[in-house]
This record gives sequence, structure tokens and C-alpha cells, in this order.
Amino acid sequence: MRLPGTSEMDLPLAMRKPIKLGGIVLVALLAHSVEAEAAPRAPDSAKAFRHYCAACHGPGGRGDGPNAQFLDPPPRDLTRRRYMRRITKGQIRRVIRDGGAGTGRSAFMPPFGKTISAGLIDELASYVKAFSKREKMDPPREGRAQKGKRLVGELGCTGCHKIPGLPQQRVGPNLSNTGSKLRRRWLVEFLLSPKKIRPAGYIPLTASRMPDFRLGRIEAEALVEYLMSLKGNRPVPKRRLLTAGDPQKGADLFQKSGCGGCHRIGQRGGRLGPSISIASARLKPDWTVRWLLNPQAIDEKTMMPNFALKTSDARNLAAYIAGFTKSGGSPVRGALDRVKVQKGKKLFSNLGCWGCHRVDGFSSKGKKKTGPDLRSEGVRVQKRWLLSFLKAPYRIRPRLAGRMPNFRLTSAEAGAVATFLGTLKGPPLSSPVGDARPLDNSPKRLREARRLMGKKMLGCVSCHSWGSSRPEGDPNRWGPDLSKVNERLRPVWVAALLASPQRVQPGTDMPQYFPEEDELPREIAGGDRGRAIAMLRDLLMLPAKSLPRDVRR
Repeated sequence: MRLPGTSEMDLPLAMRKPIKLGGIVLVALLAHSVEAEAAPRAPDSAKAFRHYCAACHGPGGRGDGPNAQFLDPPPRDLTRRRYMRRITKGQIRRVIRDGGAGTGRSAFMPPFGKTISAGLIDELASYVKAFSKREKMDPPREGRAQKGKRLVGELGCTGCHKIPGLPQQRVGPNLSNTGSKLRRRWLVEFLLSPKKIRPAGYIPLTASRMPDFRLGRIEAEALVEYLMSLKGNRPVPKRRLLTAGDPQKGADLFQKSGCGGCHRIGQRGGRLGPSISIASARLKPDWTVRWLLNPQAIDEKTMMPNFALKTSDARNLAAYIAGFTKSGGSPVRGALDRVKVQKGKKLFSNLGCWGCHRVDGFSSKGKKKTGPDLRSEGVRVQKRWLLSFLKAPYRIRPRLAGRMPNFRLTSAEAGAVATFLGTLKGPPLSSPVGDARPLDNSPKRLREARRLMGKKMLGCVSCHSWGSSRPEGDPNRWGPDLSKVNERLRPVWVAALLASPQRVQPGTDMPQYFPEEDELPREIAGGDRGRAIAMLRDLLMLPAKSLPRDVRR
């Protein structure tokens, strides 16, 4: 097999003639893919490592490639001598061949057994094994002239210009099958305003990019008319390959195969390959199936591994990808979210959180729970607050002897735990307010709610802090600060708690102020139970800076 970066004949000679179009020479656009190249050269392990591995593991093998920051767990540092001494060349060879999922490691490490030859895998294993034996040093500094010469090649200048000492080379995708691959409308808009499709570059770690030719719409549409006529050498199948694709099975396969390590959905995932979020607007589904079955058969320069998928698996993946919208939404549950939930659940278990908190599915018989019940955490707290709290816990309920320890979680770990806790919904909430009635911040109503909280009415400030007001008695017996409720809790949960404290939070010290069976005194919200609860909810959920000065006190 030829290593990507070697030459090929992409199109017949007749197609490589300049085509004048409104002052634009079409060959300049097509030079990336339709120019004849020199005969292929024998691949070597250093080139293979740079093409397939360096974007994650880094050019020097330190695990610091441009895609590393988007992966969790991060890529292995191959220069760590202590670790590399423990593993054999055979183990490295198996990881390269079968991938992380096939060897009990991270699924973000793809398998290359069907992409490169066994001989090259063996050479690559030796190359990787030798990283820990090399002296750690920064690469030699590149002079301005050297950098310029490299950029001339990477930017594809030789596709249009003859430059002494530099061969013509292709640095962009093969356009000979554009008509089978891309959607017409997307291609027109792309030519009018080119954007980077592959953040790491078509050829990894190069500066190659699509230039903006400042085309007019008529010129762009004419170009697209020609490009859509390029169908490649493969005959169009009589029946559609996408038939019977199951997006849910595709989502599971996306997760299992570690596709999120290279492709992002919205703002989550790797940055090596094209975004999945724009795939449905950009690609034709049948082409996606053929690509997934054998990427190298369509473009031998691609760094996308051949996963040796069954046709049914390729159909399912294509159906999953085709369901995404431009914003990253999908009709099936996001694969990356499910990964995060499972990781968060595992962290919750490994850190022993279940020892202090009650959560369905975790058992600690005979042990008293010292922390809050988390079975409804997903509807109780706001995720932004939960993320910051998990990273830097503080005391919320002074009356509780136990306190939340600081586990020094990373942002990724805190995000995973928060995502898991967000799935815990508990029993359905019930209140006379719910989420339907919007917050009311009229000054008159807020002042009435503040009086309701006072010591002469419900007496909320007798147990809770509010602004500059502090309750009496032992501070260790105080309840949570009510002026922080708007940052921490969700409005629907606050209303449900006010309506029935014991039903929503069994064992709480909070009194039942609004029993359904009793009439409310007229001096409290005119005797209207629902109105009283809504007034208190609105006051608690509004930021302090939006309240009148006399209400904040």
C-alpha cells in the first residue's frame, strides 16, 4: 500500500487543461487534485508517524499534538521511559493494528490494521519504541527562508507556479468524485466563502488551506456545474446504500469506535476530521456509506483509518451522521453525552460519593447518609453552578456536620460527574406554579414577597441569611443563604419545595407553610396559595442586583 503523500494520477490529461471562466483560471482551483505527480516512493516509519500519529501524540511523541487538548483521556506520552520500558514492541504493534478498543485501551486510538501494511506497522512499532531512548529536545529552529520554502509546498503554490527545485504536489482533496460526494448548494456557498473543513489540514500538520478566489455567484455556480459532473471511476449503484440504516445503532457505533476523538459534534470532540454537525448539509448519504466502507479506495492520501466495517454498520453510521443539524442537534441521543454520563457514573462510584449521598443504583446498607439526597439532582440544581461547586466545594448547610471534600477534579471530570447527576430526575415534581408562570419582577410584588419572608410573617429570615440580614442563634444551625438560590437552584424545584417540603426533600427541617388542606390567611397573598408560592419563587430566583434596594436587605 502506498503511504499518503506519495503521487498518483487523479484525472485524465484532458481534464487538466485550463478552463477560462470569467477571468478565473479553473486549473488554479483544481491544481490540488488534478495535476500529475511523480512516481510513488517507498514509505518510511517517520513519515507514517507524522501522517497518522503526530496530530494526537505530537511530532516528538510527547502527547502534545494539536488534537490532544480535545481528548479525554489524553494521548499517551511516548517519551516516558519508565512506561515505555514496561511494554514490548509486540504490544505496541497490536495497539497500532487493533486500536485502543481492540486492546482494552481508549477507543480514541483507531485501528490501522486495514489501513497500512503489516510491514509498515512493524516499522512504526520500532519507531515508537525508540522515542523513549532519544534525547528530549526541541526541534531545530526554522529560519525564515526555510519556513517560506515549506509554506510554498504546503499551500500548494506549485500547483499553479513553476518554482525551481520544488516538485508539483497535491495538498488538497481529490476532486474527481465531487459530483458523487458533495451537495450542490453547500459547494456553491463554500466557493463563495471558503472555510477550513479539517482544522488539522487535509495533510495533517501542514498549512494547506483553500484560498478565497473572490468569485461572483455566477462564477461559483458555473464552477459547481462542472465539478458536479465529476463522478469518479466507480459506477453509481442501482439501489441506494443508505437503505435500512438505523441511526440509534449508528450512535452506539460512533461511541464504540471512538469517532469523537477526531470529529466534533457542535463544540465537543476532536479537531482532526470534518465536523459531524455540518455533514448532512455537505455530504450525500450514499457517498458517506462508500467512504466508511473503504476510505483509501476513494482517496489514498486520507488519514482516516479503514475500520473494516460491515455494510450494515456503514449504513447505520451514515444514517446517524445524516441526522445532525448545523447546530449539532441530532434526532438520536448524542453519543458523546452517553460517554460522558458513563464516565461520570464511574467517577461517582470510584470516589465513593454514594457513601454520603443517596442515589438509586448505589447501595451502602446500614450507613447513615451525611450529604444531601441526589436522586433528583438533575431537576434541583443548575448545571453551571454544579460544575463550579464540584471543582471548588464550599459549605452550603452549616447545620450539617458533614462537608463536601475537594477531590481536585479537572474540568473534564467535573463535567462528566455533572452530566451524570443531570440524568437523575427523581419522581415527578408537583406544585401550583410549575415552570409555566414566568418570573414577575415588578417592585410592588417583590416588596410584598420580602414582607412575606420576614419574621412577622413566615419567618424565613429566622433560619436563613438574606442580603445583609442574618438569622439569630448558633451559625452552625443556619440554613442555606437565600440570596444565593438564584445561582444554585432551578425555579420549578424551588416552587415544588415551597409547596411540599417533605415530599420533595424528605427529612428537611423546613416547615410546611402552604398545606393544601388548610386555607391560607388573607394577609398572606390574599389567601391565594399559588400566588404566595409564585411570589416567593420569583423573589428567590432573581439576582440581587435586579432587586430594589429595600428588598435586598
